[in-house]
Formats: sequence, structure tokens, C-alpha cells
Amino acid sequence: MTKLSLITIFFLINISLLFAQDCGTIVKNIDLGGDETVWNSSVSNDGFVYLGGEVTRPGGIKGAFIIKTDTLGNVIWSRVIPGTGEQLFRKVQVTSDSGVITVGRTSTYPINPRFAAMVIKWDKNGNRQWSKSFNSNSQNGDWGLGILETSDGGYLLTGNQNSTGFQASAMALKMDKLGNAIWIKKYPYFEGLEFQGAIEENDSYILSGEYLFNSNTTYRPLIIKVDKSNGNLLLTKSFSGAGILVAWGGLKKRNGGFFFNGGSLLQTNGSDGFQQVVIYLDENLSFEKALRIKHLQYKNAPMIDLVPMGDGGFVSSNGGNRSFDDAEMYRVDINGNIIWKSRFGGIGSQMLTSSSLLVGDDFVFSGNTATSSGGKDILWIRTPTIGNSMNCGLTASDAIVEPVSLTNLSFSFGSVTDFPSNLWVSFNPAIEVDGFTTTYSCGTICSDVNPLPLTFKSVKAAYSKSQGILIKYETLNEINVGNLIIERSFDGLQFSGVGVNSPKGAIENVYEFLDSEIGSTNKIVYYRIKAVDKDGELNFSKIVVASTDSKGIENFEIVPNPSKGLTQVRVTVTENSENSHYILSDATGRQYIRRKISIVKGENIITLNSSGELPSGIFYFTLIQNGVSVSKKIVIQR
Repeated sequence: MTKLSLITIFFLINISLLFAQDCGTIVKNIDLGGDETVWNSSVSNDGFVYLGGEVTRPGGIKGAFIIKTDTLGNVIWSRVIPGTGEQLFRKVQVTSDSGVITVGRTSTYPINPRFAAMVIKWDKNGNRQWSKSFNSNSQNGDWGLGILETSDGGYLLTGNQNSTGFQASAMALKMDKLGNAIWIKKYPYFEGLEFQGAIEENDSYILSGEYLFNSNTTYRPLIIKVDKSNGNLLLTKSFSGAGILVAWGGLKKRNGGFFFNGGSLLQTNGSDGFQQVVIYLDENLSFEKALRIKHLQYKNAPMIDLVPMGDGGFVSSNGGNRSFDDAEMYRVDINGNIIWKSRFGGIGSQMLTSSSLLVGDDFVFSGNTATSSGGKDILWIRTPTIGNSMNCGLTASDAIVEPVSLTNLSFSFGSVTDFPSNLWVSFNPAIEVDGFTTTYSCGTICSDVNPLPLTFKSVKAAYSKSQGILIKYETLNEINVGNLIIERSFDGLQFSGVGVNSPKGAIENVYEFLDSEIGSTNKIVYYRIKAVDKDGELNFSKIVVASTDSKGIENFEIVPNPSKGLTQVRVTVTENSENSHYILSDATGRQYIRRKISIVKGENIITLNSSGELPSGIFYFTLIQNGVSVSKKIVIQR
């Protein structure tokens, strides 16, 4: 079996190097059978990590890849889009249906020496649901750079047309949940322009990126607002400073305003002089301040990402792609001070391109690492960003922060126009599955350093006529837990214990409990898991509902999801019910809304206006109809 046999199923090889001081940090190197580069990552609500990028094969042929890992960096599945030329995924975004959407470019679909923007929607198991490409036949091709899941259940693609060189135009494409185009806009500039990301507001989208200036020698950040319904321009913002300013990943929402992430070049020796620059903007997108993060020993390229934190600061990482570079990770507080910083070194260059919050203070940093043969593998690092975690390859960083002076600028487009919808077409790519191996594995999470909160990854209950109701649940970070108590209720309000599981104490655990005392007369039964830690504190799972009757509900969906408060629940049933009801609860089981409703045969629409009743967060809508219940997650975003 050779490294290049991607279509061969590799077995996951774990070479565990456990050291006494390796508490809190895990490092994985993952190989897809070529030279890999990670461009982006995203973490799902149920705790899985998705990475996307490109893998290069002999002859310069490149495939776009997406992989899914668990919280320990173990690969669950991998997918590669091969082709006759170059393919890559630049952006990966988890979606509210527990799937993921990937965005990038392709020179294979359609076959063309020029690039087409590529978007593929996957379910959580790695099955392709739909795929589209945008190809305007421009001189330098079209790129997809960003994707946003919108509150109406659809998506907004950002990128550019005629992707390099003068007269490149930014583009934005609004689509429904199946990828059908609603509007496609072209935003021209006489030198060059691209949009890398988007944020949704009540009546507008904020698009962000960069544009060329001064005959292709300078870049400047750019922010615009557009009308949701048609993409028409509402507002523009731009900034300038000493040297070259580049955008990387676009605008990020923060408490009281926004972060704009990018880099600056103050030297004349090419990309060696790039350093990260973070721009602080207020809620009106007006400039507040800017910080440069410098590395004295290493000169890092602007392959950088940023995650805003609830305390007003951010976590970020970067790293170059040359032989002398190490990867840097750091956490910056609300005042712009670095409160945690680490470096990861190794053979050759290390590059981190993406940072994602995993749980608590633990982050996943991802990119690529050089191999002993001179190639590149995927680099996956999980580490807490609070306290001492200098282990498993992490060493002290020399990063420092200094202020940067910027100036507000005026900016104007050429004529904003519509792209024809026939440039946006479906395609059916070749897909290679499950070709991966772990070439290096290091680290463990210890109970005596930085313990993480217990998380219930999933809870399920299923009825069997011959046995009863089987409850299955999974936990993460099970540290300091004394007992796991299974609780039952027949009204969803009053719970009592019916069984106990002894905690296993590992990072990820799976449990089962059979409630054999339930008969067919108890048509609706509620369950939750209560964790009691050794200090007496309680932690509850979400409530799940089991039914001994399988009749009634045919279809059940919630739109939009995520929601800003006004949500429609659409349910199709086979019979009438005058005594149905629904419950809206949070992950602890607390009920915010409980109401009786009448359901008629066919499709029913339940309008849920939670704008004045719920804070932002994750909630569960449970509908009970003729003794049958269904439950789905709702994400509320203010």
C-alpha cells in the first residue's frame, strides 16, 4: 500500500505518545495520500470538527478535500473531489441541519483552464446533497471564498469574478436551501476586488474583503452593506495605513462591534514581512483602533484566522509556509493584551490557517505541517488557551502586540449589475471516500489540569414492544463526575430517577439503560440524564421523548433555523387531534413555552414568536400529537 493510493481504505493508526506533562494538548498529523493544505475549519453544535482544503498529487493535480474528526482529532470520514486540474475548498461552514457546506474553486467542473466557483452541500455522514458551480468564462476564473447560512434557510456565497489581475470584480450570490439562485450581483472596481465573508443583519448583509489599489501594488480592506432582497448597495467603508493591508477571512462580529482580520507588509522583502493586523470597528462600522501582532524571531505569512470571545477579546493563530517558520497561537484580552501564547515547531515549516472554539477554553487550530520526506500533512491541534499548556510540541512564543494607525477612506464602485442565472449550474463531481491515515498522534487531556465541563453529546430514547424503552447517551470531558442518573417523567415536568450508570471517566463515553417497566399504556415518556459531580453540583442533559405509538406524524421541519425569534414549524399528520401540544425547552430541560394546539389532517403551520421570551442559544421544540412526539433543535441568534 503506497501513500498515493487514495482509493484504498487506510486504517487509522494511532501511535500514542503519552507524557506526564501532556495535560491539555493533543496534536495529530493526518495524511490523505499527498501534500495537504488546510484552508478552513468549522465546529458543529454536537462537537465534531470539519476541515477543508486541498491535496496535491504527482503532476500538480489537486483535489479539494473535507474531513470530519471527533474532539480528539480522530478522523470519522474523509471526502476528496479529484479532477483533471486544480480543486480546493477555501471555506467550510457547518449548517443548522447538522450537515456542512464547502466553498472553493474548480478547473474540472466544467473542464476549463479557468476556474469556476464551487459549492457542495453535504450531510453529516459525508453524502453529497447538491453541488453547483459559477463560471463566467473570465480571463482568470471565478473563485468562491466565503459562505453564510442565512436566517431564511438559504445561503449567501461571496467571492470574485476574473479572480486575479486588474479589473477583477467581487461577487455575491444569494441562494435558497437547495442551492437555487435568487440573485447574483457583480461589484466592479477598476483595479480588482474580492469579498471573503459575510454577516447577516436584520435588513442587510455586511460583505467584507479587499481591493487592489495603486496599480496592483497595494491592498486595502473593504466593507459594504447590501440590501437582503436584491444585493443593492447601501454603504461602503474602507481604511488605509502604512504599507500593504490585506484582508483574511473578512469581518467577525464581537461584543459592541466587529473585528476585521488581516495583515500588513511594512518591509520590501516580499511576504517575509507580513504580520497580523486586527482592526476594531464599532456597531456603525466606524474605526476604533488597530493592533499588529509581531513575531520577533519568525516572520509569518498572513494565513490567519480569528475567533471573537465573549469577554471582548479574541483567539487567533498564524504561521508561514517557508522552511524556517513555526506556527503561532495566542489569546488576546479585551484591552489588547496577550494573555496566552504558544508556538508549535517541527521539521520544516508549520502553518496554521484556521482557529475554532471547541468547548470551554479549548480550541482546535488547524493547518499543515512538513513531513520528513519534504511533503505536507494536515496539522490538527487541540489545546486550552488559558493557563500553561506548553507540551506535546508547544513551546513559548515571542509574539507581542503594538498599535497601528489607520485612516478612514472613501470608496466607490463602478456600476453594480446582475449576473445572468445561467452562469450558476449543477454538476456531479467524482468523490473519493475514506482515504486517510494518522501519521503522528500525541497528547492526552488530564483530569488534574484545566478540567473541562461535562458535555452531553447526544441523548436518544427508542421504544421496543418486547423490551421497553432503551436510552442511549454519549458524554464528553467526563471528569470529576460521581454518578449519572437516568430520570423519567410522564408529564415532562416532574422527573424521578429510574436507574444509574457509573461514570467511565474517559474523554468520550457511550452509555445504555433499558427502562423495561414501561408498558404500552404509557404512550408518552420523557427522559433526561442528571450528572452529579463529586462536589455535589448538577448537570442535566436535554429532555428526549419516547412514544409507544408510531402513528400520526409524517413530516416535521422548522424554518428558518437559525432564527432571530420568529419561526415556523411545519408538520404533516395523518389524522386530526384536538389535544396536541408543544414544548420549547433548553438543554437543561427548563421549559420556556408549553401550549396546547389543535392539529388537522395534512400540513399544519405553527408560528412560534419567541422574540420576547428566549435569549440567544440552543433550544428544543417537542411536538406531541396523538401520543407520538418529535423533537428538533432550534438555534436562536439575536
